[in-house]
Amino acid sequence: MHPLDPPPAQAQNLVVRVPPYTSACGITCIGNQPWRNDLQPILCSISEAAKALGLGRSKTYELIAAGRLETVSIGRRRLIRIESVKTFAENLEV
Repeated sequence: MHPLDPPPAQAQNLVVRVPPYTSACGITCIGNQPWRNDLQPILCSISEAAKALGLGRSKTYELIAAGRLETVSIGRRRLIRIESVKTFAENLEV
């Protein structure tokens, strides 16, 4: 037995953690409650959207200004709708 391992009597009271999953936008979500497994994010940050699209933040801001990515503001934070990111990526010409 390792010194940091919990005693056997306490091992039954350990909290089982739900493993992280990746959303459609590429965001890693961590939840420790079973109902959170089905919860998919609808908004992501500009940096997360840029990373999911393989673009830089500056280009992502240009797409927002051009109206190609739909955003919402909550307080001082500006977020991008994940559906907007998907639609943009699907409509790109090859």
